Amino acid sequence: MTGGYSIISFTITENLNNGKMKINTMDKKVFLGLGSNSGKKIENIDKACLLLGNFFKVESKSSYYQTEPIGMTEQDSFINMVLSGTTDQEPFLLLKSLKKLEVEMGRKETYRWGPRMIDLDILFYSSMNFSDKILTLPHPEVLNRRFVLEPLFEIAGNLQIGEKKSLFYYLNHTLEQACEKIS
Repeated sequence: MTGGYSIISFTITENLNNGKMKINTMDKKVFLGLGSNSGKKIENIDKACLLLGNFFKVESKSSYYQTEPIGMTEQDSFINMVLSGTTDQEPFLLLKSLKKLEVEMGRKETYRWGPRMIDLDILFYSSMNFSDKILTLPHPEVLNRRFVLEPLFEIAGNLQIGEKKSLFYYLNHTLEQACEKIS
């Protein structure tokens, strides 16, 4: 694909050794999802973007999107965004770094789909397709979440995912979820 992104699923054949993936991670293309629905939401996301710079080089940053919560709907709305960039961290180390950053920023474990000061998710890690009890790549809910697809389309409109389908295709086939670009 010329001038765009292409993420096509394949099965990982790298060796797994004690839960550690052995892959060449030299500047792998990664998409991250960020969200917050408690405290100063935009400031939380901006702070996370700044702190991510310790292990993630941001190349593109979407606008902020206000979205209604999924699952537990009796809570404040979310602010979400998507980043694209590169990292030299392998997927499990990147996940560990993201979870550590969430805790450092004050995230408290509550209940599934509960309120959170910051939520950091790996959406895509290169063209990797992998799943175990700790990590699933691509993120298993990417295609079902308008609050991921809208900002992803904004920064990587030519991205093809799944079975080489465009983001536009998936945007037209997601549930009618409220997702409003706010800046």
